[in-house]
Amino acid sequence: AAVAIQLPVADPDGDGLTIAWELVGAAGRCGALDARLTTRPANTWLAPATAPEGGIALKATVRDALGQELV
Repeated sequence: AAVAIQLPVADPDGDGLTIAWELVGAAGRCGALDARLTTRPANTWLAPATAPEGGIALKATVRDALGQELV
C-alpha cells in the first residue's frame, strides 16, 4: 500500500530545506520510498504487505542551506 508522508517542518528564516529519508528495519523488508532525497517535506512510502519482526522506522534528516540539521 502507498502511504503519503508529510513532515510538519519549515525553516524559520525561510531557507530552503533538503530532507534525506531512510527506512530502518530488516534489510529488504521495509518497503520502498519514492525518493531518498527531497526538497519538500513530503514523500510516499510503498509499505510491505506485512511488517518485519522488529518493525520499521522512518528516519528523516532535515538540513537547511546553512547546514543546520534536525533528525
